[in-house]
Amino acid sequence: MPLERSTEEGSAEGVELQIRSNSLRIAYPRRPSRNTPLDLPSVDIPQGWGKFLDVAHVDFKVPAEHTLLGETFDAEVNIYVIQRAGRGIPVITVLFKIGKYNPHMQQVIDAFGRVWREDKNACAKRGYRNLKETEMGNNITSLIQPRTLQQDWHPWEFVWQTNSDWFYGYMGSLTEPPCYSFAHYRIIDTPNEISAQQLHALKNIILYHQDPGTCSYTSVHNKYGSVARPLQDSRRTWVHRCTCTDFLPDKTRKTTGKRSCRRGQESQWMPNPKDLTPAPGNEFIPAGGSDDDTVRF
Repeated sequence: MPLERSTEEGSAEGVELQIRSNSLRIAYPRRPSRNTPLDLPSVDIPQGWGKFLDVAHVDFKVPAEHTLLGETFDAEVNIYVIQRAGRGIPVITVLFKIGKYNPHMQQVIDAFGRVWREDKNACAKRGYRNLKETEMGNNITSLIQPRTLQQDWHPWEFVWQTNSDWFYGYMGSLTEPPCYSFAHYRIIDTPNEISAQQLHALKNIILYHQDPGTCSYTSVHNKYGSVARPLQDSRRTWVHRCTCTDFLPDKTRKTTGKRSCRRGQESQWMPNPKDLTPAPGNEFIPAGGSDDDTVRF
């Protein structure tokens, strides 16, 4: 499905691109009924969801709102999935650090760059100057140069780029008001990469966006230029990590001599992300082994 600014909210002709106060959002149209044919990205969520679910929207935030083993990251993409049964909202998260240029992310920057420029031009026609850009001495416009998308865009490409199917999962809250605690997070354990210039462009689109109606700046960033919610205490959070057949690395297979897991051992539960020792009763023990043979991940 191409990235384009919809003229009608929820239009099945495309997606809606929203420059919000704390993120960039790609909002997909909702399927009117289960049998309605729509070209929407979907996913089969591990840990008991048991069916393919449509993606509701994709959020881009700078910096990241999650850490991984104590490491902070420069950006994060959250893929929110629709669940109609009232079990909460699955959220697949990909973390990003500064590294190589990412062509898939550039498509996002280009698409939102067009929205940013449209809104800026609307304010310029009304006589509003971009005072923030002048005061900061940044040529923001030159960093946000829109180009035409030549192909469809798919959110799961960010996951595929990591070459990892492993994730950490936990039950948490949404990271913006009203912060309801019904989000089922799946944090891909391998970070993706974007270039420093791409990160700068993402930040500028959020930080220097003007509402086309009021021409006021929409960002709620703090003095450090962050729109991310502060990290929350995770000491009371239980985290699971998949360790079943397709997820066991070669090193673990050599250590245990196993290529598959017994039923009930598909995941390990840990008290929090900083302590990766499995909780009592959740250790992975090879068939015929003893407690001394427990493998710690």
